[in-house]
Amino acid sequence: MSPKDQALLRRIQTDDKQALEEIYLAYQNDFLRLARRQGISQADALDIYQDVVVAFFQQSQCTGFVLQQGIKAYLMGIGRYKCYEVNRQKNRYVALIQAEEVDQTTAQQEDNSERQQQLRRAFRQLSPSCQEVLRLFYYRGLSLADIVAQTDYKNTTTVKSHKSRCLKRLSQLIKSLGP
Repeated sequence: MSPKDQALLRRIQTDDKQALEEIYLAYQNDFLRLARRQGISQADALDIYQDVVVAFFQQSQCTGFVLQQGIKAYLMGIGRYKCYEVNRQKNRYVALIQAEEVDQTTAQQEDNSERQQQLRRAFRQLSPSCQEVLRLFYYRGLSLADIVAQTDYKNTTTVKSHKSRCLKRLSQLIKSLGP
């Protein structure tokens, strides 16, 4: 440990707040760079650094505290560990959120699957002409004019009104089949 670090440590142990402030300012930028490399945000890095300096101060007040390395190495070592802990907690949180999203997606897929089955059952109960018009319009994406050209309907107005009645009937059938 350098003579400068030894002097700062003695001042801190005599409760010299100015020495603590000197340490805080001297190593802050180095710590923020370390934290950025660990993927920690600026705000989190400042919080962590403050915790690290407080922990150092509390440790230095304990009788028998011996600093084996320099102050900077001590602060960076504790800080690196705290950054690791923050990242570990965030990863756990992200994993939890992803698991919840998977559960919600699965539930939505199951719900959609039930709705699709309900729609299929109701669709099968429609008349063949309704099934044909709805298939041509919604499944194949044909325009009303194209449907007139492919079927025996006289004009687009007839197709439009028939499609509307078929949709209304389909909606009633779906409601009657369940929730």
